[in-house]
Amino acid sequence: MKRKQKKLDAFFPRNVLPCTGNHLEEEVQVVPRALNLGIDELSNVVVNEDSLISPRVTNPSFALIERDPGLRKLVWTFPPNKRDEIRRAYLSYGPLQVKLPNFPRTGDPDHPRGFQVAWYSEFPWVEYSESKDAAYCLPCYLFAEKPIAESGWDTFVNEGF
Repeated sequence: MKRKQKKLDAFFPRNVLPCTGNHLEEEVQVVPRALNLGIDELSNVVVNEDSLISPRVTNPSFALIERDPGLRKLVWTFPPNKRDEIRRAYLSYGPLQVKLPNFPRTGDPDHPRGFQVAWYSEFPWVEYSESKDAAYCLPCYLFAEKPIAESGWDTFVNEGF
């Protein structure tokens, strides 16, 4: 008898906050102020530089971090005082989810195996490396510790699956 495999998300139940008030019944329409202005009024709009949204990654040294999960260095190889910044940079970028028209196929020609784009919606933490044709786990990469003696410790972090 084959057991049904659980997804990673099944082990972590969602916390549902209780609903207080009738805010669900109210329909709120948010329209940016600039859309309500006429053409003449738009020419008088002054933009305050302090109110501009800064880019997600503000440290220029992290603009060059390796995005490909098959090529990047492990977090624990960075200096200890930089690891949290590295983690934040990768979190701000999110998982690298490449969408190719056709992913490479491997294995038996009668039953070829290959990465599926649908896995991104089913497993939002999964990443794909074009260079290694392998899938990786972003949270596993971010919080992996130094290698342990058990085999397979780096499958989701370094080797890919």
